[in-house]
Amino acid sequence: MMVGSSAGSTLVGFLLPIVASWLPVVASWPAPVVDYRAVLYTDNATAIALAAAALRTWMAANDPDYPLYHLAPPEGHANDPNGVTWDAARGLYHRFYQYDRTYDESCMHGNYTDCDRFSRNGTLNPAARAWGQTTSRDLVHWEEWPAIVGDSEWDWRAVYSGNCALDDRGDPVCVYTGGRAAPCDTGVCATSRDWIHWEKRGCMLTAPSPKSQTNHDSALVRLRDGTWVVVVGGCTYNGSNVPNGTCMGNAQLWRSDDLSTFRYWKPLGAAEGPGTYWELPYLLGFDEHGTALPNDAIEDASTTALLFGEGGNKYFFGSLADDVSFSRAWAEPKETDAFPPYYSFNPHATDEVDGTTRRLMFGWILVFGPTSRVSAAAEAGRVPPWDGAHSLCRAVTADVGAGALVQAPCPETRALRGIRAGALANKRLADGVFVGLSNVGDALDVVASFDVGDADAVGLSVRVLGDFSCDVVWNVSAATLTAGVDPPWPAVYPPAPTDPVELEVFVDRSIVEVYFIGAALTSRCALPASLHDELARRGAVPSEVASVRAFAKGGTATLARLEAWTMGSMWS
Repeated sequence: MMVGSSAGSTLVGFLLPIVASWLPVVASWPAPVVDYRAVLYTDNATAIALAAAALRTWMAANDPDYPLYHLAPPEGHANDPNGVTWDAARGLYHRFYQYDRTYDESCMHGNYTDCDRFSRNGTLNPAARAWGQTTSRDLVHWEEWPAIVGDSEWDWRAVYSGNCALDDRGDPVCVYTGGRAAPCDTGVCATSRDWIHWEKRGCMLTAPSPKSQTNHDSALVRLRDGTWVVVVGGCTYNGSNVPNGTCMGNAQLWRSDDLSTFRYWKPLGAAEGPGTYWELPYLLGFDEHGTALPNDAIEDASTTALLFGEGGNKYFFGSLADDVSFSRAWAEPKETDAFPPYYSFNPHATDEVDGTTRRLMFGWILVFGPTSRVSAAAEAGRVPPWDGAHSLCRAVTADVGAGALVQAPCPETRALRGIRAGALANKRLADGVFVGLSNVGDALDVVASFDVGDADAVGLSVRVLGDFSCDVVWNVSAATLTAGVDPPWPAVYPPAPTDPVELEVFVDRSIVEVYFIGAALTSRCALPASLHDELARRGAVPSEVASVRAFAKGGTATLARLEAWTMGSMWS
């Protein structure tokens, strides 16, 4: 159990025996599961790192849908990336994740139908919701660290979303949504000297609007005068917090001089919507060339992107006025990625590469659905229930002229490449003619280049197993990119289509991420239960027998290049 504030120490002692009574005992689970659960509530970083790595290795060996190089929980449910921070002095990246540490599909995020073992009243799930924590020195290899848990009077209801910054000493301050009497009624400031032990205080105790939560998905921005601004989700009545009609989507601003106590300031701007409530608001500054600026240089930005979640992954480009209000000349929002399965983006962190600031973004991937929220292996009881993953690290810049975000995989990810599984060049493609690489597996980095010729569409089928595959399709005439199964996810429109068409597709078992001239498209590729059972009976391993195929539709095209590399595990 984390060490919290002095105000919460009595509560910690009170909760410990209750938490222990919640933990289900499943005698049939092997040692990796049992050992992980035994250290889950401790603050021993080494023990948790070793136990989580062992469990993830076992999960990957026993569930062909469990990803190797996308963050997924050791078990249970994961969603929003939180508190992503580059701590240069310590040489560590920190990435937290929303974590339901329960072991039953019926009591995970959004599905609280059977929570008696984990909750006081069957609905709230206190002390099970936490910030799981992972750390890395290279953005490639990660390990689990102790979580931030609900162990104080300010957050015992839950530890929900937020972000972190470094104070003047270089130590972390994390601002997140907690709960005293009810979830989301308190904004919590947690400080630490080691990223493991946290002291907590309630620093946002009132809601800005009758329809807004007290703190919702906060992001931190520092102004030139040293004032800190927290940007949180919510809504406003035409720029007012006095009810006078429908509360329309907007972001709310709070200010602080000391990263300890925050006072409410105002809505981000007078413009209303789109939608009736915003989540995940972020202000990202860029210079005139589209290069990212650090958060504390937001007022120096030539152009500013406002990202928010409202029925999708939306963003505007605009100017940031002196009063930190966007101009009202809003354009129609663009989409960062396809919703679902991608949501809860977190672009809060920056680092520095060769003297240039780099903006890093992760997002939550809802891996399964729409008919099931866990894998076929979990449904069959072969592994504990698990759900949710994070996208790869993305480097985000701006195409200032197009008013568009440009996303690319962080190049460090390619350090996980193993052997080159296969390569092809200059192959003719026509309707019904497939050219590909057989038995290369389903944890791959695939690069393809097409000369489209007179074809209506070109693309790749990945994770091909008999009649099953997940298709990535570039529609030439519509200039749209689609991917996935059940059904293909909504189209993404790249900023400037090109010929040849060059795709990089990261296949990580049940997850597919596609990058194409600055656009990113996330999809899922989970095995149906029938195929999972068939492969299990045959003893076939998808990571060995899955194939990749290139194709064209409605005409002929040329596959100029196709290469695939196997990808290793992200877990140290």
